[in-house]
Amino acid sequence: MIKITDAGLLAISKLRAHFLRTVLTMLLASVLFGALIAASLIMTGLFTGLQLFREDGLNGRYLVQVARVYGGEEAKDDILKDPNLVADAKYRHKQLVAEKTAEAKKLNIPYDSTDDRKPTKVGRNGYERMIRTDTTGIVQAILTEKFGGQSALDDNKLQEVAKKYGAKTILTEQRLGVAKNESLEVFKDGKEEFKDSSDQTQNRTDQVFDSYFTMTPSEIASPFMLPDQGGWRPNSGMLPIMLTQDKAERLMGMSPLPSNASADDKLARLKEVRHRAKDFSFQACYRNSASLEKIESILATQREMEVAKNDPKYKKPSLIYALPDPTRCENPTVQTDTRNKTEKKQTQDKEAFDKKFGKNTEMVSRFIKFKLVGILPGDSKNSSGNGQQARNISDLLQSVLKTNGFGQMIPEALYSQIQDKSAFAPILTYTPQYFMGPEDNKNRYIEFADSKSAQKFIDEQGCSIQPNGSCSPKDRPYAADFAFSNSSALDELRQLTQRWFSYAMIGVTLVAVGFMLIAIGRVISDGRRETAIFRAIGFTRADIGTIYVTYTILLTLGVMIFALAIGMLLAGIVDAAWAPSLTAQAQFGFGALDLTKKISLFEMNVGQISGILIICALAGIVSMAFPLMQGLRRNPINDLKRE
Repeated sequence: MIKITDAGLLAISKLRAHFLRTVLTMLLASVLFGALIAASLIMTGLFTGLQLFREDGLNGRYLVQVARVYGGEEAKDDILKDPNLVADAKYRHKQLVAEKTAEAKKLNIPYDSTDDRKPTKVGRNGYERMIRTDTTGIVQAILTEKFGGQSALDDNKLQEVAKKYGAKTILTEQRLGVAKNESLEVFKDGKEEFKDSSDQTQNRTDQVFDSYFTMTPSEIASPFMLPDQGGWRPNSGMLPIMLTQDKAERLMGMSPLPSNASADDKLARLKEVRHRAKDFSFQACYRNSASLEKIESILATQREMEVAKNDPKYKKPSLIYALPDPTRCENPTVQTDTRNKTEKKQTQDKEAFDKKFGKNTEMVSRFIKFKLVGILPGDSKNSSGNGQQARNISDLLQSVLKTNGFGQMIPEALYSQIQDKSAFAPILTYTPQYFMGPEDNKNRYIEFADSKSAQKFIDEQGCSIQPNGSCSPKDRPYAADFAFSNSSALDELRQLTQRWFSYAMIGVTLVAVGFMLIAIGRVISDGRRETAIFRAIGFTRADIGTIYVTYTILLTLGVMIFALAIGMLLAGIVDAAWAPSLTAQAQFGFGALDLTKKISLFEMNVGQISGILIICALAGIVSMAFPLMQGLRRNPINDLKRE
């Protein structure tokens, strides 16, 4: 039997004899397997880095928001068209007009019953219904009596259902805000813009605040809290608040970045915003309905006086109010008062009349101070899922990484530490409407251990909300969907990537086997004369097989070494070119507080790399087996005759 060393020498001589073919085969196979190794290194580094970032925020958690399904416009109409409620509304309105008429006559003040519009109307279909825009308060009172105290959802039942799907916990936020016809406004450039609601060209939207705040539990708020709560203290007289980055920038007077800003620029801006936020506080002007109504009355009087300034017959009002200092958030003050005793008494009687029938006549205007204690990822345009669409791959990546759905948070844990909360009570109110039946001000979030359980809950318990507000399928009890992050999508992306990597590995192996099969088969075919001579001088089939097996092993080892070198080189180039940018994307997208975390595109999964190399070796063996078996079966005498 031939010695291994002799077989090795003969195998090396064959490699040298077919040097060009050997190099070409090794190069093609090495590039293919090297690409797989590079992909493995890059994927392992990318997903390991993303997982590192996901550990701190909400992107590593599986939160599903659950809300009641109200049944669409039909359900609302059913309530507002309830004949018993409609009859009650008409009766109460008749009583209200009668009481106001009697009281006005008693006080000897004018009263026009048309000012109290009927709370009902007849629709196009002939049905009489209560109206949502009722200003008398009758509809609200009736619906409150019918549905008040009822929760939008049965929380006990929800907890039972969620437990069946392995839910970890249920978290609850409260939606709170200023009352209807009141305002909370941050002055633009430090000055208040007095606006007339009758002027449709003016928009009363505030540059910072949305329609409501959310009183948020620590489980959701804490990942985005600034160190030491941004310096906030319970006795500071300031309300702790967390805002999205774009709102914080506006408050700090920072110009927005251009739409094509790089990830590095965005990350640098995030760092700057967080640095400034540590010592940043601001104030907003709160005005109740009486204060706003008085300002609108002043603007109307000024407009009237401007129009009639050249009319000699025009008589100015005997009581004229002046607008407040636009920088101080104060109540309007009297500018001139030429009323006689009778007029003053009429004014007092009118105020007593309004107060008796529930109208607030006492003006309240004052600053409320806020302390920024956290920067929320995402931006206000995406707080409800709307925003600018992705323009490039960078934007698309950020949209996947970003945590969205935040408005303006008040951390519940910090708010509970404030002993005297009365200063903030006017802006943290909630008045249910009940137009769709029982309602409350809760946002409910179910947290699951994994995306599979969360998705199963959504698929089996959740429904899709239709344009008319109804639910499809109709028998589903909840409107449910993932909240805040793309955690489930990121998991699925990882699984999909690994699946396609497996497909790529199979494809590369088949192609490599093809190349090596041709190369080794050609070597064996070209060596038929040598094989016949070896057989003639006493070599056995096993000896011949040992030579070609050694040849294949040496060839395969060369492929494995070069593949590993090529893969590591490619991954190193990609890491140097893209890792810094991806790190910036991740730090900005996830809103990471720990900016020392990085993404590396060069990280070895030993098991996966070993698997690729083993497949490479198996490809060589498979490539050798068929042509070798054919060669060994040949008759050496016939091969010598043909040669």
